[in-house]
Amino acid sequence: MSTRFSRTKAAVVLACAVALSAAGCGRNANNAGAPASVVPAPPQSVTSPPTPSQSPSAYVTAPPSRVASPSPSPAPSVTAVSASVTPPTQSSVVSVYLLGNGYIAASHRVVFGLAVARAAVEALLAGPTATDTAFGYVSKIPSNVQLSDLTISDRTARLSLTGHVIVPPAGVTQLVCTLTQFSSVDRVALTLNGNVLTMPSAGASLTRADVEAMMPVVLVESPTVGETVRTPLRVVGTANTFEAVFRLELTDWDGRIVANVVAHAASGTGTRGGFDVTIPYAVERAGIGELIASYDSPKDGSRIVVAEIPLHVG
Repeated sequence: MSTRFSRTKAAVVLACAVALSAAGCGRNANNAGAPASVVPAPPQSVTSPPTPSQSPSAYVTAPPSRVASPSPSPAPSVTAVSASVTPPTQSSVVSVYLLGNGYIAASHRVVFGLAVARAAVEALLAGPTATDTAFGYVSKIPSNVQLSDLTISDRTARLSLTGHVIVPPAGVTQLVCTLTQFSSVDRVALTLNGNVLTMPSAGASLTRADVEAMMPVVLVESPTVGETVRTPLRVVGTANTFEAVFRLELTDWDGRIVANVVAHAASGTGTRGGFDVTIPYAVERAGIGELIASYDSPKDGSRIVVAEIPLHVG
């Protein structure tokens, strides 16, 4: 287990966080993370264009062009549809990107409606859940930032924000990662009160490669903090390690390592590649464990831990 939390403390913290979320406490209590059994498709690699199967469609498009005025001739009579008849609400699991130990970390949300990208941004702006906060995940986007407009065309998401604040580079990175999870988005153009938000040495629109410095060497995008997992465990994310090799370990309630595998990303050694790994495991009893991502230093071979994600291991 991580030295940051004892198993007893982790269990109490997670239980309290879940209880707070269920009770509706906090400004984002309705955005509690989704179970790991509902897993979004693998994230795109920043080194290659995404395929439609890699992530959900954002369902947000540029505004339609102007339509000519209708003819003044009388329209045929139609029967009005009852207002009580409404289409079913569509739900989706998306990631919002927070900060853990100073680097980008994913957390899942369930959102509703067809405008999935907009809902993901709104969930991000709502801030961390009780579970996120309990395990030290934070947001660097000021709480009074609001979404003004979002359109997506030509693989670019154009996001307009308002708020009398300054959004630091970490907050910009959170927004870029949240929008580029979708298969229809390669780049993000951000404005705050009409002024362009960008990163040093980058252009007016940003890719994940432009925010690489804020991303951990191994970014686990599923499962995320506090989720319940069962065997076999599917782990999805991106990595930028020496020769694209890294290690994934899973611990149980007793701190024992119940899975230990060497994983490979699609690319590495300076370029970030995606990975999708399925790990079987067995535990004697359910409880709080951790998914640990690490790699061996190319200098001296020492083990370097880059991600520790608390999970309820079932």
